[in-house]
Amino acid sequence: MDGLGFFGSLSHVKSEVKLGSNPTSPITVPGLSKWVGTAEVYFEKAGFQARASYRMRSKFLGEVAGLSANPDFRVARSEAILDAQIGYEFQEGSALQGLSILLQAKNLTDRPFVTYANNDPRQVIDYQRYGRDFYLGISYKF
Repeated sequence: MDGLGFFGSLSHVKSEVKLGSNPTSPITVPGLSKWVGTAEVYFEKAGFQARASYRMRSKFLGEVAGLSANPDFRVARSEAILDAQIGYEFQEGSALQGLSILLQAKNLTDRPFVTYANNDPRQVIDYQRYGRDFYLGISYKF
């Protein structure tokens, strides 16, 4: 188990604000989810590293630009995103000492950003898919 690690967190938030345009109907703070959680497992030993990170958030009130750039509030669907990376740093004594290689993959779940009307997930307003991202990094220390 040497080199293996875990990190996790879970947050619960309750919020309420009253807008000047409608002080009788409070809303949640835009962009703030009631539940947010993260979990990360990693392994690092002898120059090798691997990591997987998962984060989730419950639905939230999204603030998007409406007509004439006026804010428009919409419910945004919950999301869960998985990222991963793997890498190796060549150790002392190796012919490639000082060379490091890192491969990263972000948004492996490819979850879309979705907003909907009237607190009804069937009434979709926005559906934006951002795709997965892959990165390769090579560095050399001398």
